[in-house]
Amino acid sequence: MVPEHPFATLSPTSYRKINERFVMKATYACVAALGLLLSIPTLAIAQNFGGAMAYEDGQLFVGQTSQSSESGTVYVYARGTDGTWTEVQRLQASDRDGSDDRFGRALDVNGGTLIVGATTKEAPLGAAYVFEKGDDGLWVQTQRLAADGESETGSLGRAIAVDGNWAFVSAAGYDESKGAVFVYERAAAGEWGLHSRLMPDSLEAGTLFGLALDMEGGKAIIGAQLQDQNSGAIYAYAYNAENNSWDLQDDVTLNGLQEGGSLGAGVAISGDRALVSAPFAGTGSAFLLEYSNDSWSQTRLLSPVDGRPGFFGAHLGLYESEIWVGAPFTNGSGAIFRYHIDEDGALRTADWFVPDSVEPGSQFGTRFVRAGDELFVGAAAADFGLGSVLVMARDGDGWTETQQLFLEQQQMDAITGAEVRCEDGTAGSFECEGVDMVSFLPVGDIGGKRGVSLNDIWGWTHEETGREFALVGRVDGMSFVEITNPANPIYLGDLPKTEGSMSASWRDMKVYRDYVYVVADGAGNHGVQIFDLNELLDVPGAPVTFSETARYDGIASAHNIVINEESGFAYTVGNSMGGEVCGGGSHILDLTNPLEPTFAGCFGHEGTGNAGTGYTHDGMCIQYDGPDSEHIGKEICFSANENAISVADLTDKQNPITLAAAEYPNVGYAHQGWITEDHRYYYSNDETDETGGTVDRTRTLVWDVSDLDDPVLVTEFMGTTGASDHNLYVRGNFMYQSNYAAGLRILDISDPANPVEVAHFDTAPDVTNTPGFGGSWSNYPFFQSGTIIVTSRNEGLFLLKKSQTEL
Repeated sequence: MVPEHPFATLSPTSYRKINERFVMKATYACVAALGLLLSIPTLAIAQNFGGAMAYEDGQLFVGQTSQSSESGTVYVYARGTDGTWTEVQRLQASDRDGSDDRFGRALDVNGGTLIVGATTKEAPLGAAYVFEKGDDGLWVQTQRLAADGESETGSLGRAIAVDGNWAFVSAAGYDESKGAVFVYERAAAGEWGLHSRLMPDSLEAGTLFGLALDMEGGKAIIGAQLQDQNSGAIYAYAYNAENNSWDLQDDVTLNGLQEGGSLGAGVAISGDRALVSAPFAGTGSAFLLEYSNDSWSQTRLLSPVDGRPGFFGAHLGLYESEIWVGAPFTNGSGAIFRYHIDEDGALRTADWFVPDSVEPGSQFGTRFVRAGDELFVGAAAADFGLGSVLVMARDGDGWTETQQLFLEQQQMDAITGAEVRCEDGTAGSFECEGVDMVSFLPVGDIGGKRGVSLNDIWGWTHEETGREFALVGRVDGMSFVEITNPANPIYLGDLPKTEGSMSASWRDMKVYRDYVYVVADGAGNHGVQIFDLNELLDVPGAPVTFSETARYDGIASAHNIVINEESGFAYTVGNSMGGEVCGGGSHILDLTNPLEPTFAGCFGHEGTGNAGTGYTHDGMCIQYDGPDSEHIGKEICFSANENAISVADLTDKQNPITLAAAEYPNVGYAHQGWITEDHRYYYSNDETDETGGTVDRTRTLVWDVSDLDDPVLVTEFMGTTGASDHNLYVRGNFMYQSNYAAGLRILDISDPANPVEVAHFDTAPDVTNTPGFGGSWSNYPFFQSGTIIVTSRNEGLFLLKKSQTEL
């Protein structure tokens, strides 16, 4: 998905990430901001616990909608006898079917009536549900709101405002995403009926009218933040009792409005005051409005204190003499800005706050609700996207955290001690064929805290003893697991991410001699961590926290690292965020002294990569010993460069030679590949051709590289499912593919040009085998014992073996 909004805050690296994975988070701040504006459905700020909240009469309502395999839920909290806030009820739609309905993405409560949006219910329609508070204090669903006569309402329930007998429910995706707001009125009998539809004639396609709105006392303001080439607009309405209509008022004149500012991203009304935000107007702006003589007029323009940007205006609040503005990306963790206004409108003081306990990337200030001297603040991306709500109490002129509300993360049980054979198509609860499960450790059992997921994996064998170890990547570090006895793996400990760096969805590692080299993408100043693996041989008191043995700081972030163990050179690729990035290509390291790598040069295959700079996503480098006699003995590197496959001779690091750039049809994102042991065939994958709809099943590209200067695409092997493919590796006559939702797939390549799938193991039983990015990230099939280690992002570490020796 190419982002259509030209955000100044998005780096080229972030744009590449969005292109690469649609809905995966590249960096929490930048991509989540994009999700707010483009309504990408899986981003933290719009959906995780604390992404939607409301409060009334001593009860707090918190939406949580990110469980892709479950229907959403609204959690109701009240203060218990011990003074703490406790869950008292869970609300779901009465017609929930277990699918991802995004129930709870938006909600509002007024006068004992709660309305909850479910934007993907019967997609693309969406839905909204009415709950009423009973005499026993419990909430009961009484109605599902319909948009009569509208067959495709387009994400109905995206924003909601309830006031007395009126309810505004937006459908931001309506009519080519112009957007519309459906107005409902409650009849005397209590039934809600559709009153009207609001949709200005001036709306453009993609405007997202109704993504933010508020309504109170017969007045409403609705944002259209992508109107007029992303400058945004607001539309004011007033109720006309004589005509029983909501009438569009004259345009509101705003001073200080900037082009491209996305006006209308946030809206709040309280009495005769209103606040609207334009988060991309410079460092962000908020406009304070006053209602008089049947119209709104601006009284003040507010900007972030100290000029601190961070999606200023994601949420807004008006409280007597105070104005509050949420900015969930300020300083990387989020903040709330407060402005104290005198009766004459003069700005008395301004400040901002964020509790010390808030971790980077939490999106503190996503939403907030203030109830007198108590405050509830959503941090929708806390704990790696699961979200939490901070309960705070007034402390003089400040606020002190008193409690944190969150949901415990569920995980599968560990399976150890005895092999689980694949019989009749299953191994326990896992679908399989020809692959047995030796053991399984969930993420939480190998150092993963709440919200942590796994990514890449590699292996190490101690040469003298033959002991085997799994080196497991997490978003916040690495886990070391001894698997010498694969039925009883031992978690030895954690290597945390580089101090001061950000957690990263992409962490990669490779081994040279007895050292592992670790990089992370979009992580800031991470560098290359170097760890002496001999420390794993004797770990008293395991699990322990390890420290890096050394660190190379010539780069900041990198997507991947490639190591040629024969030549002793490493290549960090997809470099960004500081240091010598080499155009995103290869930053070459001489590992003669493994603990003190030295920079040996740059290489980027010009003309490849989406920016044409030779950006490399992944690769492999070998001492060539194949059929092309011209290149025998040279160091040849094969790279997946977003839009092409690159072949280059990097024998002379100061004078690299490009040999070929191989293109192929229906390219989505050239991701990774591996060569056969005879160096004649190269297999590559494309990560987004499935999600982009250009292929209907997992596609593996088979290249004849017997002439390195002219690779030939000999076939496109189509898999048995529609799952997206990720990393693949070749050992002997078999190819081992991690195909996300479809898990590990094993292909027989004894006839290299005609692969045949012969075995599989689905690591994510709750994820359907369709395009997407949940499930198996990677695998390592190179242990002498035959143990295959596999990471599954949210599930954990699998130790597998082929069932049949002939495989």
